Amino acid sequence: MEADHDIADRQSLHRQRAALVPDACRTALTMNGQTLYAAALTQLLLHRESGCRHAALHAASLLQRLGEAHDADAEWSALCERASQRLIEDVEGGTPHARAA
Repeated sequence: MEADHDIADRQSLHRQRAALVPDACRTALTMNGQTLYAAALTQLLLHRESGCRHAALHAASLLQRLGEAHDADAEWSALCERASQRLIEDVEGGTPHARAA
């Protein structure tokens, strides 16, 4: 009986997590190039407009991946790392970024 409950909880968590990540972002996690850039920009803009913590964390993760890309130069890598770290710090510190209505 308890095992059934665990399975249901995992399925629910999977559905919730999938709902938080837009299709473009899910695709970008398995692709490189323009899709990855577009997904990072989308998540960053969503965070800036709404203050969404999940969007900030997704943007930070995607920025890290962009900075670690094999064709990234040192300056681009450093820029992506700083932006990613700033987003993470903002989320952890509760710094609001949403525009006032």
